[in-house]
Parts: sequence; structure tokens; C-alpha cells
Amino acid sequence: MGSNSSEVFGPDYFLQKDVVLVTINYRLGALGFLSLENPELKVPGNQGLKDQIFALKWLKRNISKFGGDPNNVTIFGESAGGASVHYLMISEAAKGLFHKAISMSGVAINQWALQPLPNHAYRLAAKIGYKGSTEEREILEFLEGADAYDLVTGSETIMTEDEMFREKRGMMTFSPTIEPYLTENCVIPKHPVLMLRDAWSKDIDFMIGGTSFEGLVMAATVTLFNDLRALKVLEDSKNFTPYLELSLDVDDEKSEEIGKMLKEIYYGKFLKPSKTNIEGYYYFMGDFLFWHGIQRVVQSRVTSSKKGKTFLYRFDVMGELNYAK
Repeated sequence: MGSNSSEVFGPDYFLQKDVVLVTINYRLGALGFLSLENPELKVPGNQGLKDQIFALKWLKRNISKFGGDPNNVTIFGESAGGASVHYLMISEAAKGLFHKAISMSGVAINQWALQPLPNHAYRLAAKIGYKGSTEEREILEFLEGADAYDLVTGSETIMTEDEMFREKRGMMTFSPTIEPYLTENCVIPKHPVLMLRDAWSKDIDFMIGGTSFEGLVMAATVTLFNDLRALKVLEDSKNFTPYLELSLDVDDEKSEEIGKMLKEIYYGKFLKPSKTNIEGYYYFMGDFLFWHGIQRVVQSRVTSSKKGKTFLYRFDVMGELNYAK
């Protein structure tokens, strides 16, 4: 969801400065991140990220005509935009297209920024009326003929509760993915943690950070819609464990041990997650979904960057225009 409309991310501040501001749109959902394994179908995934690279190439060729400097480009984004910025920093496909970067509340190694499940194409097709086999060519032909509205609404409801809450695989069905085969335009050829190690962007300056209470992004689900499923899942301490990052099975004994340690940090020894102590849940989700990944990226930059400086910030203002309010 989301776009470059001015309601949330307006250009007003930058219009007062000596800056040429460019905002772009890119494909989202199945249109932006559907991935199929058959190379003959030419849908490896990450179309949305490739749109961003295409826009940067256009900018490099044309921005001088708008008073901009193609040799002094800073890219920045927030949440999924922050993760996108970071993906471009570690992808060879974007090398040299920008010279500084700012990731706000999102990096490529955040748990929600990489699609961990096998491809969702069949699930989506079946959700909106497909009756055929699991053969990818048939699925693609069906999806190509589907209504765009159905593609969007169908994508919202095909993840199971276990995947969303117990396994904490995120709420977005279609997101960046490790491409199943290499192409000339490949953006993510391997896991982003491995891409970090020899990223081309170690030589450029990078600002990274987030807000002090990132977990409030979950407040709407819990308070507005009274959706307590995530809290009920966390009553079982092992569900505090980041299974995917630790390559653990949900029912592994080690999951119980790690989960108890983490639960104690946010709730002490005796409290159970509930609506009356919701702050513990918000702090946990903020660390789990955002700050843990941010911390790992900063550590990687500090230990491996040669020329590029790294600036870490934490935004901590409870103002009248607070987004969560």
C-alpha cells in the first residue's frame, strides 16, 4: 500500500531548501513482487525494486535539465521505503546511481522486508477463482487475465494466522524476494545478510535510524480493531523467539529457552501479555520488527566500511502531530 502522494510525505519542507526533490511510484503487491521459479516465464520477482532502479537511471540522464546534479544524488525512504533504500545500497544493480542514502525505520534485513515463504502465486490465484493445477505457466496466464482490484484484495487474505502471528512472517504477502535464477537485471541474488558483507555502498555516507517507539505501528490492529490474536500468541513464551533469523523450528527446545529470556525482558517473570500491559508488546514489536535489523546494519557498517561514514539517529518526540495518535 502507499504512494508518493503528498498527504503523508509532502514536499513542503524541501521546497524551502536548496534541494531538487524527486518522488517516485513503483509497483506494489503481486504486480511488484510476484516471483515464479520457471525462468521461461521471466518473472523472477522484485519488479518494484527494478522500477526504482529504472527511475534512478532516468534521473541520472535527465535531472540536470531540472537544475539537479547527477553526481550528487541522495536517496531516502521510510519503512518499506527505508528497506528499499538499503536494498539498493547492497545490490550491484544500483551501483553508482546515487552518492548518499538515508534509511528511516526500515532496512533490508528487517524480518518483514524479505518474503520468506515459497511463492504465493498459487494461493493468490486460488483465492480469486483459479481451479487449475500448480503449474506456474497456467497460474501466470490466469493472473494476467485477472482484475487488478482482485489481485490487491486477494493478496491481503492468503497468509494464515500461524504465519502472521506465531511464526511472525509479517503481514505483507508480496515483498522483496531472493530471485530464483540470475538475470541481467537481478536485484537480490542471495540473502541480504550475505549481500551486506561486500556491498558496494561501504564507500558512501549513510544515515540510518528510527523512532523510539516503533511498535506503535501495531496499535491500530490492537486498539482500533480489538484484534488480540498477536497478544494471545505471545502468551506462549517460545513465540517471542525470532525463528526465521535463528533458523530454528517453531517447536525446537531452544526456542522455548530463548523465548523465555526475551519475554522476561519485556514482561518480567510473572506478567502475561494482555491489553492492560500493552506497552510491553509494543516495545517488543518495535525491537523485533525494526531496531534489531537497524542495529545489525550499523554494526556491519562500522566494522566493514572504509570511506563511508555512518550516522545513527533515534527520533523521540511525542508531538501533537504524532502519527500514531
